Amino acid sequence: MADTSSARRVLRRYPVTLVLLAVTVLAPAVLHFGFGVRERALLSLLSGSAESVFRGGHWFSPVSGIFLGGGVLAAVIGAAGIIVLVSYSERLIGSARTALAYLVTGAIAIVVGIAVEGLLYASGESWGRHVYGTTLLEALVPVAGTIMVASAAAGPLWRRRIRVLGFATLLALLLFSGQPGDLHRLIAAVSGLLLGPLIAGRRPQTRFVRSSAHEVRTLIGVIVMIVAVGPVITMLSPHRLGPLSPLGVLFMPQATPQVAADRLDGPGPLLLSILPLLVLVLAARGLQHGRRAALVIALAINLLMAGLAAFYYGFLPGAGAEQLVDLSAAGQWELILGLAVSTLVPLAVALLLLLFRANFAVRIEGRRALLALCIVLGTALLGSGIYLAVGLLDPAAFAPAATPTLLVDDLPERFVPVGFLAEQSLDFVPVSAAARAVYLWVGPVVWAVLACTTFWVLHSPPREVAAGSAQRYRQLRHAGGGGSLGHMGLWPGMLQWTARSGQAAIAYVVVGRFALTVTEPVCAPEQRLRAIREFAAHCDERGRTPVFYAVHDEYLPLFDSLGWSSVRVGEEAVLDPASWSLVGRAWQDVRSSINRAGRAGIDTVWAAWSELSLSQKAQIGEISEEWVADRGLPEMGFTLGGLDELAEAETGLLLAVRADGRVEAVTSWLPSWRPAASAGAAPVIDGWTLDVMRRRDGSMNGVMEFLIASMMERAGRQGARFVSLSTAPFAGVGEPQGSTAERIRRFVADALEPVYGFTSLLQFKRKFRPRFEPVSVAFPDPVELPAIASAIVRAYLPGVSLRGGLRMAWDAREHSPGQRTPTT
Repeated sequence: MADTSSARRVLRRYPVTLVLLAVTVLAPAVLHFGFGVRERALLSLLSGSAESVFRGGHWFSPVSGIFLGGGVLAAVIGAAGIIVLVSYSERLIGSARTALAYLVTGAIAIVVGIAVEGLLYASGESWGRHVYGTTLLEALVPVAGTIMVASAAAGPLWRRRIRVLGFATLLALLLFSGQPGDLHRLIAAVSGLLLGPLIAGRRPQTRFVRSSAHEVRTLIGVIVMIVAVGPVITMLSPHRLGPLSPLGVLFMPQATPQVAADRLDGPGPLLLSILPLLVLVLAARGLQHGRRAALVIALAINLLMAGLAAFYYGFLPGAGAEQLVDLSAAGQWELILGLAVSTLVPLAVALLLLLFRANFAVRIEGRRALLALCIVLGTALLGSGIYLAVGLLDPAAFAPAATPTLLVDDLPERFVPVGFLAEQSLDFVPVSAAARAVYLWVGPVVWAVLACTTFWVLHSPPREVAAGSAQRYRQLRHAGGGGSLGHMGLWPGMLQWTARSGQAAIAYVVVGRFALTVTEPVCAPEQRLRAIREFAAHCDERGRTPVFYAVHDEYLPLFDSLGWSSVRVGEEAVLDPASWSLVGRAWQDVRSSINRAGRAGIDTVWAAWSELSLSQKAQIGEISEEWVADRGLPEMGFTLGGLDELAEAETGLLLAVRADGRVEAVTSWLPSWRPAASAGAAPVIDGWTLDVMRRRDGSMNGVMEFLIASMMERAGRQGARFVSLSTAPFAGVGEPQGSTAERIRRFVADALEPVYGFTSLLQFKRKFRPRFEPVSVAFPDPVELPAIASAIVRAYLPGVSLRGGLRMAWDAREHSPGQRTPTT
């Protein structure tokens, strides 16, 4: 009975998906089993192509060809696309709109695609001549259009992901494979993108949506992955008609009249073609984790691919006489254009990596990077030395006999994929077993070592962890140092400095020539002044200016004694769990939020990131990315945590979760410690500081009040001395007016307020009736205040200049939908 009711629910919810799935699976089966020997003739009649339409008059063939699939594998792929993409579309826009999107985008793709193929054939264009009679058996054509229509109804996060990743994949298939189905899929997707708001009943989204750094890394990593997998698409494609197929062909071991069989003997040439792509795939994965080493590797390989393609196809002045095409010959513009695109695409990817390099700042320890470099270079030098030694010691091992000049001239070709050498004549061939071994295997061995070293480097701990100072920083935190904001110094990307005595540590980031600390030193009170002086000397030795950010008033006399200046940059809201009470009219809103949560079946879940389920992690990621995408500036960093910072081991997460498992809101809390009561006893948590505070769009009104009140009760039971609602950067209460420093602070705050809502955040915190403790920035030279302000903005907005950030903030103000949800 339960199975029947579940089937009915699925049928009611996904009727279009089920009908399309049945047709896609059953049509090829009926054709195969019902018509037997006549299957081939019917398939030729019912499968669409430009020739069957224009010459045969079979106008119905493109439509029937979509549902016939084109074999078992095509039917399976089409069914998978319908199950995943059409069902998601039906859930977003409903059954009627999904059916309309499927029919409209499919029809447009058929009509426009067939017309383009006919026009290109009539004009004599080479691609049009090749595909004119090629059948169209492609179930994914209307699926691509349907998902693009549905993207208009998705949230900012998934709308961007569907469109960017979808078009990147479709373009990769068209560029590297170039089949008619690839063109039709892209036409369907473009029509779905243009008609999506109309069919889905949504207002067109014309405002630029900016990704968080986490999302930027993910998307760029996927783009690099597509470039790495593209040549494999060419290798597997039966016709290789795409404009980038020449780039893929260059990785294919191929026998031509100019290439002797010796160059293609054994598995070595195949490995030499695949291993560079494998290294690029590993680098793409490292890019998704923000690794700077992955950026360097991906940049180098893409530049190498562009350079080799330009050399091989004769675009470089020094390419020599042996080149694939005469660039001066008339009538070869199509071929020349395709070869140029094959050269420019990896160059464009390299440029993209350079433009977004600020998002890849996770470095490994210097000695580990040096060791990896030595391993790769040492292997290359050793392999080259063995190759040269074999040829020099036994010239007769090659035919004709090898000479030093010939060996040195041939050496670079040992490391280049064989396809790049297809048009290069052989100077000699190996004839002995030793010569054949080094001739075929020197290159694959070096690339294999590079692949293994890349994997090792990209899975190594970041430099700040490997240096060991982070562990000491944590120990000093457990001993009671660092105040309410000190735990931010353990976030990814932070640098930790440790005093010579080992009794003080400071966490900081480097922005230009400034070393911006996260907060005050982590040490005992008697160590504070000494730690500040020693850190300032450490910075001075390295040409950096120390700037102590977010320090409390108790530290200002220490900086005054050093002759430093200070400017207030915010207020920290602090609550006392011991005196926490919701009695009184002033707490009516908070009490109402708690009661509302009880009626809605919302409860709290307290856990570390590692203890959450996969579903809870995925929901938190979606909530976080939607929050970022709804603003006009990138996600802020420095002392404001994001999705990456939630995974820190000692960070506590307090979630608002419905009974069905839906996460409504998330808050993260950073611990502070006090010394243990006795030697050998475990440190005791002294307080908690609020960091991330984000809620799902459409969640219960007052869900944040409910979570903060729940945290106060929890902290009270734990015996915590304080709960901090953290600071609102660039927003303050009771600060002095009229000074230059205050005007700069207020100018930045007013510019960013429409995007991040610092003032509204401060007003939100006031309803909990906290005490406000000012935090300031201290610096040695007041003349540098404008440059320090720029560095602070760049620390919060990595990769964005102060001028650019304020310009984007002004644009966001113009398009602001209204009051922002308060958030840290």
